Amino acid sequence: MKLSRQTTSDTSVDGRSRAYAWGRVHYFIIEHAPMAELVAIDELLEKAGWSNDGCPNYEKDDEFGNAGYSCGYWIDIDSVGSFKADYKRLKGEISAHIASKAAEVEIRVLDSMSDKECKDVASVACTVRRDLRTQSESLHSLRTIVTVDHYNPYVITSRPLSISARTLIHDCLKTGTINDVCSRLSSLILHSEAAIARCKEAPTTLRNTLSYRFLLVTTMSPDAPLLMQLTKRLCE
Repeated sequence: MKLSRQTTSDTSVDGRSRAYAWGRVHYFIIEHAPMAELVAIDELLEKAGWSNDGCPNYEKDDEFGNAGYSCGYWIDIDSVGSFKADYKRLKGEISAHIASKAAEVEIRVLDSMSDKECKDVASVACTVRRDLRTQSESLHSLRTIVTVDHYNPYVITSRPLSISARTLIHDCLKTGTINDVCSRLSSLILHSEAAIARCKEAPTTLRNTLSYRFLLVTTMSPDAPLLMQLTKRLCE
């Protein structure tokens, strides 16, 4: 990741103050980083109070995993030192920021899936991680897989893989190096397994909740003993 500065001394003053033409304001972009890292640093800088032009080019990707560039930042020369200090500090928070956001998205999406869908996600993630570690697949080739295809491109299965499931896998591939991607895939596998466990617990939890509410209503009834027996059978 590299912070690049371009002075505005030679630019036109169209619609801008003369300070721009005199080099008082400098234009920064961040480049030479994977897409996920560029998105993260823009979010972190914005949260820190630095406004940007809202014109990134995240999508440009090459075989080395380098995306295009971040949003642009117009910084007054007196604030350049503060901006660089914040950039340097926030660069160290990128990995944690990406992991935190990814975990939130993964848990939310997986909780909306069925038990079988979660198992498919875990299976695909395991396959991709294995192929990357054994170098039987390149990261670049996996990143360029057409994501509108609804079917599982990694393992043989009669069940189609949903678009949301494909997106979870593909988002892991945008993370950075192969080690970064494998780490994200491992995290996705753990979240999938946790979602599967929650799916199994859900019927019991729902049944117990309904039984409790039923008891609250029926204890005031003259037929309470009979209703208690019916409730007991429901929970068996």
